[in-house]
Amino acid sequence: ITNRKAFALLELRDMKTGSTKQEKLRSNEKVEKVFVSTEKVVYLYEEGDTFVFQNPSTFDSINVPAALIEGNKKFLLEGVEAQLQLDENGHVLTFVPPKKVTCTVESLGGGGGKIAELDIGVQVQVPPFVQPGDRIVVDTEELKYLGRATDDDDSSLQGVAIWPCTVSREHGDGVCTWSLHSEAGRSVNRPVPE
Repeated sequence: ITNRKAFALLELRDMKTGSTKQEKLRSNEKVEKVFVSTEKVVYLYEEGDTFVFQNPSTFDSINVPAALIEGNKKFLLEGVEAQLQLDENGHVLTFVPPKKVTCTVESLGGGGGKIAELDIGVQVQVPPFVQPGDRIVVDTEELKYLGRATDDDDSSLQGVAIWPCTVSREHGDGVCTWSLHSEAGRSVNRPVPE
């Protein structure tokens, strides 16, 4: 007589180390649930082997170890939005890079298509009308040209610093705003959502 109990073969990943292993579980075995939350964050700066992000809702700073960023460092421009997955204790488990970033074309190469070398050290194929100095939007997953950058792209604000909520006393309006200031002198003020 053979034992024909049902089982499931699972591939498990350690959320802290990234290592994987396979486990067999019988149908009557239970597994502890892990609660994971996803937070939108804004990249601020790099400090040693840590990357500092800010939650734009609470203005809390979140330190992320460089090991979690892996090969996505090139997409971390100041002021770019990304996502972090946190466990129930608030520890960062994974980093999800932005879906697209705005870059500047530094130079163009030939070949069958026009290849652009970008300011973040990445090469992408671009249409014939793109010239050095143009700002373009790039898909970070496929490293693909998406289009020209517009002034309305928040991702186009490179060299950005986010300042905490301030109350305007000069005008007496009591409106709380956050500001983005670029190295190029561009400034955007928006009301803080309640």
